[in-house]
Amino acid sequence: MSQRNNDIETTYTHTYSSRFIIDRDPEFGRMKEMGLENYDRLFFVMDENVERIYRDKILANTVSINQEFHILSVKPEEHSKSIDFYPVLVSFLEEKNAGRYDAVIAVGGGIIIDLVSFTVSTYMRGLPLFIIATTLIGQTDATTAGKTCLNSRNAKNLLGTFYYPIVVYNSIEILRTCPKRITRQGLSEAFKYSLLTDGKALQDIIDFCTHEFDSDVMERIVRKTIESRIAVRKVDPLASNLGHTFGHALEKYSGYTVLHGDAILTGTVMAMTYAVEKGLMKEEEKERIFAMMKEAGLNIYIPEDFQPERLVEYMRKDKKSSSKKLHLVMIQGIGKPYRGLTPFLEADYDDVEDFLKRYTASYPYKKSDYAEYLNKESLD
Repeated sequence: MSQRNNDIETTYTHTYSSRFIIDRDPEFGRMKEMGLENYDRLFFVMDENVERIYRDKILANTVSINQEFHILSVKPEEHSKSIDFYPVLVSFLEEKNAGRYDAVIAVGGGIIIDLVSFTVSTYMRGLPLFIIATTLIGQTDATTAGKTCLNSRNAKNLLGTFYYPIVVYNSIEILRTCPKRITRQGLSEAFKYSLLTDGKALQDIIDFCTHEFDSDVMERIVRKTIESRIAVRKVDPLASNLGHTFGHALEKYSGYTVLHGDAILTGTVMAMTYAVEKGLMKEEEKERIFAMMKEAGLNIYIPEDFQPERLVEYMRKDKKSSSKKLHLVMIQGIGKPYRGLTPFLEADYDDVEDFLKRYTASYPYKKSDYAEYLNKESLD
């Protein structure tokens, strides 16, 4: 602490520690290592689909003899991760007098993790948070940077805090039972993180997508992506958002009928194309990455009736943007994120809209049945 001109100045710091458990046991044996026996009561917030399938196995590995527990079942849909649903979870905790000697456990994918993490960070200024991540996007994205979020009525992820889980439990075997369409969302995020770091997971992602489920390959993808995510987080909490400014707007554009990973991969193609136009990236490098996306069967399509001006209006609500400029996360190649004075490229709204008009006119990968196409388990 220092004094200057009779003012008092100080710097507040806090060190957070999170542990990520990766478990191959079909019986979830390492779930017992989460340390939940040290808390008075356990408050589970579960994806209703996960609860239906895994409730008994999860409780058997987490709840100690005579330990009180409560469960709130939640639909895994965007409305659940909203300011309108937030009071439901607050009431669940408040009515049972949840406190600092209790633990809250989020059980589900990205939507449940975002909802619970945000709520727990604001309830009594923070309760002990644990996560059992049951989708690939949950294991590699929603749990790894301390970013919590809720949707407002007009924008995706507008409300948020930074709050860190004590332990994240990741089961590889749970991922085996996920629909391929859901796993594709996590693979899309993993692909993006690998582009931002060393590219080492890209071939694993292609191999996984083009063969039957392989636990060894999936574990490597999970482990590498968590490490990549943590490395990017240390640069800037928002420096991982390659393709997200375009992608979040695409989600909103579709009325959230398009899932997050599918949207951000399309947004990544847009970001790379814009980078080529601005001289930040070579065309052949973009095409090399694009070919890997296609080989892996990740989403590269946009709606046939795409309206650039609508997308830009949604992009104005991006949390990285100012009233005058968009701030875009960009890459110059695999493992070569753009770094100016900040991790973001400043772009004029009008310039991006003009770019999108040209992009839409010339881009060959369009679908008239866009939302229906992306509902498929596997893409062409």
